[in-house]
Amino acid sequence: MRQTSIAVFHEIQESGALSRMRWLTYECLYAHGPLTGSEVDERLKGLTGGRDNYHKRLSELERLGVAIRGQTRPCRITGRECEEWDVTDQLPKPVTVVPKPSTADLVQALKEMRAAYVAHPRKFSESFVKLGKWLAFLVEE
Repeated sequence: MRQTSIAVFHEIQESGALSRMRWLTYECLYAHGPLTGSEVDERLKGLTGGRDNYHKRLSELERLGVAIRGQTRPCRITGRECEEWDVTDQLPKPVTVVPKPSTADLVQALKEMRAAYVAHPRKFSESFVKLGKWLAFLVEE
């Protein structure tokens, strides 16, 4: 059973709240869902210059609250048992933006990591987590 409304679809479209790849994936699910990841990729094949990894946007759409996992069923593309995905009736949740660290922040974090590891190898993970969050920010879309 579909969980979304035309009004929510149009509000998301007009707001520009989703990146291009996320929007294309969301729009495909809205028009043709529920679909498996491979079925989404197949429907959207070739729209972005050969990058057909729309299935990777599904978990991102789930985190934003606009897509939901459904039942498992045989995929029409692969024949394997896969989760199907569909849209929800929710608007995207606000994304928490982590400020980009400066070079000085990164150098300080590395110094803290080294000192923490030397002094207390078990507590080393705290500084590692901080650096990991910063590095994740640098490689996000």
